[in-house]
Amino acid sequence: MVKYNGNIIDTVPLSFSSPSTFKGQAAVSEKGDYELIVYAFDPQTGNTGVDKVRVSVN
Repeated sequence: MVKYNGNIIDTVPLSFSSPSTFKGQAAVSEKGDYELIVYAFDPQTGNTGVDKVRVSVN
């Protein structure tokens, strides 16, 4: 999930890249601060993770 100014502006599907690693790509059009929230779940193992990071686009 990609948030800008507190609003969800995009959701991005992730693909498995390697153990405990997923990848995806989001395009942003405005300069500013974004919040990225990642929810991941592996149905084979039940492994679940959530992380949040803030990034600035100049």
